[in-house]
Amino acid sequence: MTIENTPENIKKLRKKIGLTQTECGEIFGVGLSTWQKKEAKTHNQLNFIQR
Repeated sequence: MTIENTPENIKKLRKKIGLTQTECGEIFGVGLSTWQKKEAKTHNQLNFIQR
């Protein structure tokens, strides 16, 4: 099963594992405002950081 990195799915997964946007930003090495853009519906999906 493959889950796309859509802003909606990113937010759902973050909430499911109980992390804040700040905590996710720290894990992926980005700031809060950058993480918020990852979850914004208008964000360009091609720029998502995959590690």
